[in-house]
Amino acid sequence: GIVSTYLHDYLKEGEDIKIRGSFGEFFYRDSNRDILMIAAGTGLAPIMSILRYLRSENIQRKTTLFFGTQSQEDLFCVDELKELEKQLNDFTFIPILSNEPEDSSWAGERGLVTVLIENTIKERADIDVYICGNPGMVEASLERLINKGIPEEQIYFDKFI
Repeated sequence: GIVSTYLHDYLKEGEDIKIRGSFGEFFYRDSNRDILMIAAGTGLAPIMSILRYLRSENIQRKTTLFFGTQSQEDLFCVDELKELEKQLNDFTFIPILSNEPEDSSWAGERGLVTVLIENTIKERADIDVYICGNPGMVEASLERLINKGIPEEQIYFDKFI
């Protein structure tokens, strides 16, 4: 985006800059409901912030993360996510690969994150949902969650463009 271009092309070494922000709407909301997190690709970054916050504040909410990438090579933060499974009260990390070769060693979930929504989320589940990633994934996830009766006011999302 515009900030990256400025940092790489115009900012000189040693030059002072002032940064304000973030002003986004994607942050942790406190409730007693379970949490479902859905991330694709770099959409994992804000999700990781929320997971680290849950750990630092010792928040005791059942939390599940669906993390979609194309292949095993695209997965990142896996070691930290596995550690969070041990450290958080009731956290489950489920990676899903959409374009992993069929003959690979991958034994986990395959397809899009929307497959996990369809197969694992119950109708009218009492959950808070955090979705972050590309606009197509976010829109497809929103549609499936709303069709399952999840209230829109319990779904928070950030579309990465």
